[in-house]
Amino acid sequence: MRQPISRLWRLCVLAVGALALAGCGSSAGGGGGGGGVVPPATDLVVRDASVVLAMSTDGRLAGASRWRAAYWSQHRADPVLLGAPTGYTTVMASDVDATGRIAGVLKGPYDRMYPVIWAGPGAQPTPLPMGPGYQVPPDYVDSVKLLPGRGAVAAITKGTADESVIAVWRVPGLSPVIADTATTRGQLPQSVSDDGTLVTQRTNRVTQLQKINRITGIVGAPIDLAALSGRTGAKAEGLSIGGRMAGIYNFAPDVLRPLWFAPDGAATDLPPLPGGTESWATVINDAGLVGGFTYTTRGQKATAWRGANVVDLNTMLPRGSDVRLQKVIALANDGRALCAAVQGAEDDPTYVVVRVP
Repeated sequence: MRQPISRLWRLCVLAVGALALAGCGSSAGGGGGGGGVVPPATDLVVRDASVVLAMSTDGRLAGASRWRAAYWSQHRADPVLLGAPTGYTTVMASDVDATGRIAGVLKGPYDRMYPVIWAGPGAQPTPLPMGPGYQVPPDYVDSVKLLPGRGAVAAITKGTADESVIAVWRVPGLSPVIADTATTRGQLPQSVSDDGTLVTQRTNRVTQLQKINRITGIVGAPIDLAALSGRTGAKAEGLSIGGRMAGIYNFAPDVLRPLWFAPDGAATDLPPLPGGTESWATVINDAGLVGGFTYTTRGQKATAWRGANVVDLNTMLPRGSDVRLQKVIALANDGRALCAAVQGAEDDPTYVVVRVP
């Protein structure tokens, strides 16, 4: 869910400021994964992660470690803290792709936030120019997403404006195309496919589907997914690189159901998790594996769908583990799932990678 994670981002930004002042630099069933050996929980947790926001199709991770932008080659690897020029500190890495490109945000003079791209974990960042007066709002540091090729997209604001606009960089270093319309204001980029299809989300969690022209950078009008799919109130929540979509629709008044969409909008219903009150499909990979979460009387549970089979991913944890998986954040194409979780009696946030059976 967006709001709890946003609070973590605000804490991250505050922590960065404090460190800078201190002089710091840069199918539900039994457990066991269908009879396989379940690794110890310590082998599943992303190492030294403050926040993890993205997973590439081949399992690379991006987020923050010790409140600095970080990259992991895979979840068992130690984090690589990303570089920043003198006078700047890294805040967050918000996206990563299978070539090793990373998108994120730096904090600079006067506490302003600047979007950047790292060509790789050992590279210095390339700034994404915004024009006079623009910046990435502190609450939206997760909105910088990579576009196919070399570009990026992000939510930025100007001056004291209450609502953000969408900026599209076709090439790093060049001025962006600014989408400042009634249908783009306040929209935060969530995921992008190779053909430029874009899912955005308002702070009230209502999502929208649009298309970025890969030649001009212009953001098109919203796409009516309900009309395309024939499902009442259908909304896309996440995209695969190849253009598959995961989402929800109104099965009945006040009843939401999960489903996935082919690139042409054709919809396939997904079964609810037994014992759940409501399931959301929020991410999907190019193989059609879907992830999300389910509300239950015992709390929120990370959920995955492989075809018509549905699984509570908590069954992939070792018996007796005090980790509770709450939501699938991303899926690699080989079936690994990055999950937001809590651990222990204090509900400490953690990030876990499990393999979907």
